[in-house]
Amino acid sequence: GILKGFYSIIPLTLLTVFDPQEFELLICGLDEIDINDWKTNTAYIGILRPTHRLVRWFWEIVTEDFNQTMRSRLLQFVTGTSRVPVGGFKVLQGMDGELRLFTLSALTSHGAGAYPMAHTCFNRLDLPLYEDRNTLKRMLTEVIRLELIT
Repeated sequence: GILKGFYSIIPLTLLTVFDPQEFELLICGLDEIDINDWKTNTAYIGILRPTHRLVRWFWEIVTEDFNQTMRSRLLQFVTGTSRVPVGGFKVLQGMDGELRLFTLSALTSHGAGAYPMAHTCFNRLDLPLYEDRNTLKRMLTEVIRLELIT
């Protein structure tokens, strides 16, 4: 029954060109996160720019402090998926199916004690204007761990 329904959506003849590993990659995406691709295909909203201290700290934390598992969890928190599409971050889609780059935005309406906020429909992470790198790292880590509990 399940296969019949599946084949009604994707005909078997289209699937025979893929081996199981290629099909898994196509369906699930890449499990290895290319940080350079991520950075290159990130948009910035409001006061944030690649040179802003908060953005520099964010990428330092992702690159230097987070392992692959934590990067995947961060990606899951922001986008709703822990894997990167086969085409990389430039083809990341929002929940509506539209192309939506990973986006960083400053959360100026909350104090520096607030947690980062994710908008998975838009692949956007709002970051409070933390005073130091350690606070950003602690708050990102906590919100990612809280996400796993809820």
